[in-house]
Amino acid sequence: MDLLSNPWAGMALVGVLALIIGSHLNVCIVRLPQGQSILTPESSCVRCRTPIRWYDNIPVLSYLLLRGRCRSCREGISIRYPIVELTTLAILLYLFGWEFQRPGGHRDWGIFLGQLLVVSALIVSTFIDFEHRIIPDEVTMPLILLSPVLSAIYPRLHVAPWPLDLGTAAVASGTWEAVVSSLAGIAVGGGMVWGLGIAGSYLFKKEAMGFGDVKLMAMVGGLLGWQVAFLAFWIAPLMGLVYGVIAWLRTGDRYMPYGPFLSLATLVAMAHRVDIARWLAGLSGAA
Repeated sequence: MDLLSNPWAGMALVGVLALIIGSHLNVCIVRLPQGQSILTPESSCVRCRTPIRWYDNIPVLSYLLLRGRCRSCREGISIRYPIVELTTLAILLYLFGWEFQRPGGHRDWGIFLGQLLVVSALIVSTFIDFEHRIIPDEVTMPLILLSPVLSAIYPRLHVAPWPLDLGTAAVASGTWEAVVSSLAGIAVGGGMVWGLGIAGSYLFKKEAMGFGDVKLMAMVGGLLGWQVAFLAFWIAPLMGLVYGVIAWLRTGDRYMPYGPFLSLATLVAMAHRVDIARWLAGLSGAA
């Protein structure tokens, strides 16, 4: 069956895949901050340590059937588990619909798999940053190191909306062009956030940006190109400002984890990079 000619079949396949991935991302979110393996041992209740059976580990459904409690000891299960699974589902379904089901989408499974990799890393980084105020190197560093290699293997990961061809979103198809784009993305993504952190630390007389944020955007730039990292860098403050003001008014706490907003901005830039580039080009042309 051609999944692209049958949108419901494609959405169903991506939906099931997204829920399975989301379930494993929960494992990463719990274990990485504690320095534990994300592969072994099998999942168990955090209180009674009873291994979780397969039928109690079905994404979202098991949480609802168990009413958010462990079957053995009735300890409450964090609402974060279904939230992560549903977030993964929503993002991947949106990306699939945007890139495969609309006119002008790239309809390229290789690019979609690259986006899936980025989305997974962003979700793990976001939830860990909210809970622990860190972004583990285990999430970002392997992908930073692998990004030039993956770019060489599949150059189409770097869909460049400008300056090559704004009208047709030309692809930097050559291997060397993709590798250079990846290295430039690492430098631009990480360098811009690093520079912002230095400026913020100077102005506020305390650390304004964790180095985890620097590596997060270096990862994004390495995998998707400098254009996506550049766009995300400028979109993130707008999103963070709204959250920061609301949080400050409610709690008086001025701390704001910036990683989640870099992640959210990356998702917007990744899906709408061509539209945003056209809009910016229109503004510059009007000026």
